[in-house]
Amino acid sequence: LIPKDCQVFGVDISRVLLEKTQHDFPGWSLLGAAMPFDLVRILLVLQVLDIISTVLALRRPGVVEANPLLAPLFKRFGALPVLLVVKSAVCALLWQYRADLPLWLLLPLCAGYAYIVINNFQLHTRG
Repeated sequence: LIPKDCQVFGVDISRVLLEKTQHDFPGWSLLGAAMPFDLVRILLVLQVLDIISTVLALRRPGVVEANPLLAPLFKRFGALPVLLVVKSAVCALLWQYRADLPLWLLLPLCAGYAYIVINNFQLHTRG
């Protein structure tokens, strides 16, 4: 999904997302040391897909933001600027604490955002 040498603000995103980390994930030896980091990468991609799918879905007549915290911000500043700020902060936090995020948190977050993205794309394509 991500082209090789994809640059965002001078950072090679493909390298960041596709390379294995050198961090040690204690307690994950039964599941494989890279599993939490793989889930963090999936969650980062889902954040980008959430931006895209939300903006597309909101273009449909009658579709409104369901998140009560973001809806008023969308009305005041617009969906894309708010999403870029919020998702940038989320991605920065995910990346900063990637070695410390437990599986019990990552799995439901990935599942939840996958559901949100799928739902947004379905709203967008509904005719």
